[in-house]
Amino acid sequence: MDGPMSDTPKSTRMVLREMAYNMRTKSVSYAKAFALFGSVYSFNECVIEKFRAKHDIWNTALAGCATGAMIAHGGGPQAMCFACAGIGAFNIAIDRFLHTE
Repeated sequence: MDGPMSDTPKSTRMVLREMAYNMRTKSVSYAKAFALFGSVYSFNECVIEKFRAKHDIWNTALAGCATGAMIAHGGGPQAMCFACAGIGAFNIAIDRFLHTE
């Protein structure tokens, strides 16, 4: 049995193989989460900008708020509120930092 409490040492090749497998599975998982977040955010920003017929900082804040709430819906209302406020504030900060006009 090669569990965490095993006394038999693993070869370097076996350790590297396990590390590569874990990195691959984590990378795929992170890529899927990033793609989900990006697509939901882009959708929300386009809908909000179309509805408001303006291109300003509030579109990014509202899109971030909506995205945070949508992604955190499994955690309940409190998680949705924190995600809404956090991602909305982050988007305002990034928009102000990157704004070149």
